[in-house]
Amino acid sequence: MKAAPWNRVGLIAVALATAIGIPQARAANTVYACVNNSNGITRIVSSPGGCFPNEHFDSWNVQGPAGPAGPAGPQGPAGQTGPKGATGAQGIAGSQGPAGPAGAQGPAGPAGQVGQTGAQGPIGPAGPAGAQGTPGAAGLQGPVGPAGAAGQAGPAGQQGPAGPAGAQGPAGAAGAQGPPGTIPANLQAISNQLGISGYSNGNFYNNSVCYLGDIVLSVNSYGTTGGGTDNGAWTPADGSLLQIAAYPVLFDVFGTTFGGDGVTTFALPDMRSFAPNGLQYSVCISGIFPSKN
Repeated sequence: MKAAPWNRVGLIAVALATAIGIPQARAANTVYACVNNSNGITRIVSSPGGCFPNEHFDSWNVQGPAGPAGPAGPQGPAGQTGPKGATGAQGIAGSQGPAGPAGAQGPAGPAGQVGQTGAQGPIGPAGPAGAQGTPGAAGLQGPVGPAGAAGQAGPAGQQGPAGPAGAQGPAGAAGAQGPPGTIPANLQAISNQLGISGYSNGNFYNNSVCYLGDIVLSVNSYGTTGGGTDNGAWTPADGSLLQIAAYPVLFDVFGTTFGGDGVTTFALPDMRSFAPNGLQYSVCISGIFPSKN
């Protein structure tokens, strides 16, 4: 059990400690002691670690609790002023206590006068360019503006190559026959001497003078196969379509100048609307191939 301060054992221990010179307690107002567990003898020590195994540690304050105040005695005569005592050592500053709660905010003070504008400082260096943000959503399309004035016409482009000739359309209906014409007397006299085979002696338009593509104007109606023993083959120049396979040399002369698809057919010239009344154009379709000078 812990000994009460200033009991008989404590007094004996203090007196004993004073007599034998045992060090006093480390703190000014606290005494450390080791108490014998058997006989209660107490030893003053400097720390709890100084106790033996058969002892237990104890401590108490040097100054006991204050007793009740006694009655005030009569005031004695003033004594002489004693000499000034030596200045005591400055005590160790205590640790700062915790901060108290913040007080209520006081009323706002009057506004101070506006200070003068300071001089503008120099412009600082430009900062690095920021990262490009993501594009925003496209806005709604605005209304169409008025049409601008028409620009000047550009230069005409080069003419493209001619496309292939289209297939010949169907022949139109024959027109109404015109009134019979009057054959001049001189042409009628020549016609009386001619037949579909030419002159009776067979020497009219012979092969020596019939070149492919030659056209003659006559009152005679030359057939598609000609006549006479040495005549070239003649046919009316009426725009008829011929097969290229049957007349390959003639196609080389005419081509598709007068019509045809150029693949299987080609056309003869149609001279009917240009013939005078009573006359007919005929074309040589089988004869001498003309030289191309």
